[in-house]
Amino acid sequence: MRLKTFLICGLSICVLLTSGCSFSWSKIKDEERPRALPEYSVKVYPAPVNTSTGIKWGYIGLDGNFLIKPTFDYAELFNDNGRAIVSKNGLYGIIDSEGKTVLNFQYDYISDYSDGLAIATDKSGYKVINKYGKIVFENKGYISSFNEGYAIVESNNSPDAHSLYGYLNREGKIVIPPQYESAGDFNNGRAIVKKQEGSYALIDTEGNILKTYDKYYVGSLSDGMISYKETIDTKYGYLDENDKIAIKPKFDIAESFINGNAIVGTTEEIKNLVGVIDKKGRYVIMPNYDNISYLEEGRYALGSAINPQMPYLGSVYAIADQIGKVLTKSLYSDVGIFERGYASATDGQDTFFIDKAGLKTKELPSLKGTGSLKLLGDVVRAYVDRRYSYLHTDGQTIWQYNSKIKLNEKYSVSEEKFKPNKSYLVYFPQIQGMDNKSTQEHVNAKLKQLATEKQPKNDENLDYNYDADWAVKFFRKQLLVLEENSYDYPLGAAHGMPGLVYSHIDLKTGAFYQLKDLFKKDSNYVKKLSDIIGAQIKAQGVDSMIWADSYKGIKADQPFYITGDSLNIYFYPYEIAPYAAGFPTFKIPFKDILEIIDVEGDFYKAFNY
Repeated sequence: MRLKTFLICGLSICVLLTSGCSFSWSKIKDEERPRALPEYSVKVYPAPVNTSTGIKWGYIGLDGNFLIKPTFDYAELFNDNGRAIVSKNGLYGIIDSEGKTVLNFQYDYISDYSDGLAIATDKSGYKVINKYGKIVFENKGYISSFNEGYAIVESNNSPDAHSLYGYLNREGKIVIPPQYESAGDFNNGRAIVKKQEGSYALIDTEGNILKTYDKYYVGSLSDGMISYKETIDTKYGYLDENDKIAIKPKFDIAESFINGNAIVGTTEEIKNLVGVIDKKGRYVIMPNYDNISYLEEGRYALGSAINPQMPYLGSVYAIADQIGKVLTKSLYSDVGIFERGYASATDGQDTFFIDKAGLKTKELPSLKGTGSLKLLGDVVRAYVDRRYSYLHTDGQTIWQYNSKIKLNEKYSVSEEKFKPNKSYLVYFPQIQGMDNKSTQEHVNAKLKQLATEKQPKNDENLDYNYDADWAVKFFRKQLLVLEENSYDYPLGAAHGMPGLVYSHIDLKTGAFYQLKDLFKKDSNYVKKLSDIIGAQIKAQGVDSMIWADSYKGIKADQPFYITGDSLNIYFYPYEIAPYAAGFPTFKIPFKDILEIIDVEGDFYKAFNY
């Protein structure tokens, strides 16, 4: 999945926060739309396939067959321009609806299109590109997505070398030169900018200052209201655009106003008291909830902690309307954004659509498992229990993710699901086609054991989420290398811990090979490999993320995997590098270590002809 960057309260960053610090996110735009299914103009849909060379994405038609072959590492929905963002080998490009390349795979990231333009990044900086992939404007510093025809642009050419921000129009012309310490998106032709510490201004699209605000913090203008803090130690309140106090400071959470209402709250130790107010500061929804999210179309999700003493375990949600009427009990473990009268929701057991009354609709499909559904015209895209599928709105399946990989005419690998708890989901591989069925059963039992060591109870509210999945990393001759990746997230933690294990299985003998099995018994492979990796780290120089004094060589049973021509040695997060480095991996070509490999050993012969 593509990652998105979120803004964190309190940091000095280029785009102004749209509200005070908050534990729920809200959208600025809202309108009551006609009760009709949302359109999706391009009847071609991205779909992933599990293959013997990893997961590949392509595009299917309404008959479920691939119209664009699955050759991409990732693929997004087509936009209204008839273009889709796809990736290969870690780089992004753009294709048209026939699969023709509009923009070659050359960028580290391409944003979604906004106002007909997208932002692409590479080592040289940021580029504004049109639907044909042509560069309209480029800049070494940051460029935001376009909003109301303008994008925020960064310059770091100020005398003291810190970044300043201005605005760019759709033609690539800088219409307001970078001069502000931070800048927000335009809203009805006006935007809040930070001139300097303690001084903000409201400007128009020509850069004219309409009003100044001498405050510690000033948020975005929305619905005629602006959240603010007088000093770092005071609470959040609201100003009108003329700098008059509309609502006195008394909140720890203060989101933007939308259609006359804003989500606000206070914090007491670990507990939030969140509600919704109108422009006079009167509560429309009393602050009796742990979190509230605006779902668009005049609906809110009201979150109550599953365990009030441990709110980080999550919430259950009720639905309320714009005037504060609570429409349902706390029925849902997750609720999505409303689109033309419907929102995806799950109760922890099933995933389905709810209507504007907050009730499960029988008009659209419901699936077993937890996840999300999205309406694309008369097609439903499902991502449930971390597997994609497409259905017609009557529930008939168009396409679903394959649960079996055919390696060759003899061998195949299928998957099984282990979900004893709504917070615990594991997919693990099972092999078919081995000559000795008893050996096959032994191999599959071991693969299952590796994946299902924990056995949480069905009704237990876990204080963590655990997900695990698998893929074929390599297959040749009689050697199958299976990847098992996992993510263990303690609820309330800053992040979870990923896991990565490779099983090297001989499909004739059932052996699970270890690193030592690849080498001659007297080879001292540990020192040889340690020296090679040490030299690779040294060659990385200043670009290396490896901690200078952390690498002490490898262990005899160091984690590894092989590919056709290489041995790959890897380390876990925090072992020799920071979390952000992931699993530092070092590729060692077999030709460089052939003198210590046991070329007559079972392991090497299992994949070499």
